[in-house]
Amino acid sequence: MEHCIDIGTFGLNRKYVLGSMQPGDFVACYVNKEYKIVALGEVTEPYYIDDSKVFPWASGSDLYIDRIKFKAEKINRSQEVDFIQLLDKMSFIKNLAYWNVHFNGSVKEISKQDWETIVAASTESRKG
Repeated sequence: MEHCIDIGTFGLNRKYVLGSMQPGDFVACYVNKEYKIVALGEVTEPYYIDDSKVFPWASGSDLYIDRIKFKAEKINRSQEVDFIQLLDKMSFIKNLAYWNVHFNGSVKEISKQDWETIVAASTESRKG
């Protein structure tokens, strides 16, 4: 995720996931293995296709040609948002026992209320 934030590009091999994202849509950058939100930002350019290699680990069918451009501000490492603490506040999580299933698709559309909860948690962690 850090590389994506640095280059301002996020890619998948799933047009249907990224195709609906538009400039101005907000983005919360979540790291699966750490259960943390590490950056907040917004989409700057709509969906596009590009097969140039911008992801160093990618090859063959893993070039992630379906892409969006975004700009995100990294949250200081000591102030990253622990998503586990927000689970019971997220309206899209219906069953806490299976909360991580919601992140299998890499991109999840959330409600304005959920976004505001994440932003508030980020603001609180910066104060702390």
